[in-house]
Amino acid sequence: MRNTEIKFEIVETIGVIGTSPNGWTKELNIVAWNGYPAKYDLRQWSPDRSKFGKGFTFTAEEAEELFELLEERLIEDGRKANESDALKSLLMDNYFNESEDDEDEGEE
Repeated sequence: MRNTEIKFEIVETIGVIGTSPNGWTKELNIVAWNGYPAKYDLRQWSPDRSKFGKGFTFTAEEAEELFELLEERLIEDGRKANESDALKSLLMDNYFNESEDDEDEGEE
C-alpha cells in the first residue's frame, strides 16, 4: 500500500455549515489539493484542520448548478430561498479565471 501524503491549501474559508459534538466542522471552502487548481470543497475538518473526512469538490460551474438545484428544491419545499445574488456572484468570481486577469495585466 502506497503511503502518499495528501497536500492541501485552504485558499478561502466560505463558511461553517455545522459542528459535531466532537468539534469537527462541516465547511464550505475553496481548497487546492495536491497542487491542482483550487475548487469549491465541502467536507468535515478536525478542530485544528490537520485531519479531514471524505468530501466533495466542485468546479465553479458545478457549484452554480448545485446552488440552482438547491434553490429550486427549497422553493418547492416551501422554504424561503435566499434571493441574494451574492453566492452566484461568488461562484463565478474571477477566482477561477486567473489567466484572464494575467492577460489584462500584460496589456499595460
